[in-house]
Amino acid sequence: MGRTVVGDESQLEAQVDSIFRSGAPVQVGILVGKLGTGSSRDLVFALVPTPPKDGEEAATLGPSDPQGSRDTGARKGNKGKPASDGVPVQIATDWVAEHARQVSRMLLGGLHVVGIYLFSSEGSFRSSLAVLWKAVTAVAAVILSGNDGVDSSEYLLLHISSSPRRLSCRSCPGNAPYSATILRPCEWKTGKLLDNLQEFACTYSVDIRYPVIVDQPDRKLESLRKYLYSSVAAEAKRLETAQAIVDGKLVKPDDMLGSGNVVHAVEFIQPIDGGAATGSIRHGRKMKGRVFFKGDLHARAYAVVREPLSRAVADLKGDIVSSLRSRLELLVDEAEEAEEDARAQDKDADVPNVPPPETLLSTQLSMDVKEHSVAMPRRVLVPWLEGTMICDYMLPDESLEDVQERCMDLLGLEQSVDISSFIEVEILGLVPEVVQPAPAASPAPQTSRSTNTNLDRSIDQNVVLKDKKTSSFSFPLAFVGAVLTVMLGLLLSRFLMQKQQ
Repeated sequence: MGRTVVGDESQLEAQVDSIFRSGAPVQVGILVGKLGTGSSRDLVFALVPTPPKDGEEAATLGPSDPQGSRDTGARKGNKGKPASDGVPVQIATDWVAEHARQVSRMLLGGLHVVGIYLFSSEGSFRSSLAVLWKAVTAVAAVILSGNDGVDSSEYLLLHISSSPRRLSCRSCPGNAPYSATILRPCEWKTGKLLDNLQEFACTYSVDIRYPVIVDQPDRKLESLRKYLYSSVAAEAKRLETAQAIVDGKLVKPDDMLGSGNVVHAVEFIQPIDGGAATGSIRHGRKMKGRVFFKGDLHARAYAVVREPLSRAVADLKGDIVSSLRSRLELLVDEAEEAEEDARAQDKDADVPNVPPPETLLSTQLSMDVKEHSVAMPRRVLVPWLEGTMICDYMLPDESLEDVQERCMDLLGLEQSVDISSFIEVEILGLVPEVVQPAPAASPAPQTSRSTNTNLDRSIDQNVVLKDKKTSSFSFPLAFVGAVLTVMLGLLLSRFLMQKQQ
């Protein structure tokens, strides 16, 4: 068979049970896991159903059976069994791909969208191979275009058969044309995966400066988007040369991840010439001012025991880059929406002239302000599967309730998820005027992070212990130094007195 795919036994079993209980004749969603963790070995941690869009399900039975969605099998007591075997499945491919893109933005380093799943009868699955191939390749194109650390040409298709109940998996090249043999069978296994994950975390400083150029109004958004993307690429290139120190030790190429500590603190050492990330936009054009994106980003990644430590470091670097890209994309989207609203307001004379919200394209920024600091969206961590986290980003005018709503919609989280368990790791934001360096003599206050996970507590405790050790050593060293000075003085005076005698 070639490839081996391992699914988390407890998580997938519970999710498959939920699908059967729903009574849906067909369901499509995305797979979250890791590709290529070993020799042709892929991992699947969770199934994430694609939510309806505008009231329409992402997957339905084909038009040849207009009553198929009513599931006559369920009326006979066979809940979850599709009505007609062999009816092809219709999939809203663009929406499934867009769902994959949005979920990918919420995943931390080391976790990726690795394919799709389909719940249906065996006959419907066999009748829909071309449709499924199209959906897999659409998801692959979205993930690869995001360049979020996934380096694989193979993506997965998991089929959950309604009768008999069983799971089978196939792999599919992400960019190959369709053929009858394009979906290759994989060996499907289950095991305990989430219990073997280890966490890596770091804080990474960014310094991006965007020049506001005298430009045509219809080119502002294009210039902004190009510059920010080039800045992300420059930051990624700068990260490539950074050396990683994990738990105080320099990472070596042949180091493997053992079964010891499950949380790790990482620090990246930049080369001497590593400076602020800049893109290319001016090309001789006049500059009106500059926008600063400057501050500290929280990054986190997950790795599996017996993976190379270098891969965990690469996943953490990938999380930094994808997190930075996601934040800047949100700001560009916000600017685009504000621009569209302003155009619509100009066309409608009956609408009161309300000042638009300040964005990177605002008139005040473009004309009056020479230098301006922009607050990036803040990263918020949300508990997910067995201690793992996902993330979302809050704009300045948003709240944790907005984060909760998006997580429920995109990841199918239950409403019982407590907002108090969310972790605002960047609660101060990324505004230079707000984020001030803590005094060297006193550690940063920890009162605002009472809901931190074990990882945050472990890292914070390490920092506190280091501070305590430093302060505890300072007094004994000073005391010993004073005693030695007195003793040397006495010995010297005694020597001089004996010499005079």
